[in-house]
Amino acid sequence: MDNRIVSDGETISTITKKSAWTEDQHHEMPCMKKLLSPFLLSLSITGCYSFTDMNKNVDRKRVIKSTISRTYRMLVLLAITLYLAKCIAAFFYISKTLVLFNGLVVVWLCCIVATFLVFLKASSIKYGHIEEAFIFWQKNIIPEFNEMEIKFPTSSMRRKIMVVAVVAWIVVVLNMTGTGVQIYFGGPELLTSPFGGSPATITVAMIVSFYASCVWVFPTFFVVMISKLLYETIHSYNKFSSVHCTKEGCHMADDIQRVRLLHANLCKLVNDLDGDLSWFYASSFTFSIGIAVFTLYQIMKTDLSTYELILFLFWFCSQLAIATMLAIYAAFVNDEAHAPLDTIYHINVKDITLEKLTQLNLYLSKLTGTQVGFTVCGLLVITKEFILTISGVFLTYFAVLYTL
Repeated sequence: MDNRIVSDGETISTITKKSAWTEDQHHEMPCMKKLLSPFLLSLSITGCYSFTDMNKNVDRKRVIKSTISRTYRMLVLLAITLYLAKCIAAFFYISKTLVLFNGLVVVWLCCIVATFLVFLKASSIKYGHIEEAFIFWQKNIIPEFNEMEIKFPTSSMRRKIMVVAVVAWIVVVLNMTGTGVQIYFGGPELLTSPFGGSPATITVAMIVSFYASCVWVFPTFFVVMISKLLYETIHSYNKFSSVHCTKEGCHMADDIQRVRLLHANLCKLVNDLDGDLSWFYASSFTFSIGIAVFTLYQIMKTDLSTYELILFLFWFCSQLAIATMLAIYAAFVNDEAHAPLDTIYHINVKDITLEKLTQLNLYLSKLTGTQVGFTVCGLLVITKEFILTISGVFLTYFAVLYTL
């Protein structure tokens, strides 16, 4: 009887229809959606994902719910955009001591609007690729993993996603707490200017700040967990292919074409997601590094009060953490996508048939050709070397500031 893969390597028969990848056949939700459901729900609350896409891939019949979801998302975007316009206008009304803080808020809100627009496109069924990636995962990756009996640590991955989702909510709460502390110690001028500090104005500003904080946090953690999920998937494939291609005296397996095509599908999945996420990486790196550089200058070269120092340190550390997390996990995906190359070089090609030689050459050309991974606007692939380059530039900037 055909066996299916279940959590952390266990196997059971197909009678139960339970595995690391498959769900009840009556459900239309892809398993990738099921694993990422804590983040998809959080993104839906934020407005970065549609509530109507939570349960089905494409839902054209529930017109009312779709309309409500689109209206809700547009209202969130409009509220954040108007708040950005308010902060820009506040430059003419706030005191000089708050100009730098207001500038940070304006740049931060620009980053949030850019992130929202990227996810508005990415989650679109017509223009985005996320829904297509969910379906591609379900139709092309899951069946091959099941039939080839590739083990995948589903239960541990599910726990990690849940834990990270909780951490993301904690970060949002801490950011809102910091906003409340700023109002208590510094007054509501920065938050509400030029509309005054009435309770109603403060309440509206806090609500918008909550949504802005959610858009700042959840898309970043969502992209990190997608990268982690892809890394674990490709890593599971690499462990399987390493054993499969080196057994029996390292002679080439008879099903080398199937192994190669599964790797090609995994690479295609990464490239499809990169069609949307590359813009997110570009926006995040640009704003995160820019804010980190600006705050580092303020910390090292200006006289700050204790409260101001804590605030600038928070901005500096948080932006640096965002850029670091995104870059590291994206680099992991790139590294794993090319990892089978070491295994291929150990294959015994003695008495190899012409058909297998063709498959081997195609496999090698994929592994040694164009870099597979997430990019920055499709221009730069995020690799370990990319991280070292950015780190070197940042450390050089720090050294120059220190010597001035």
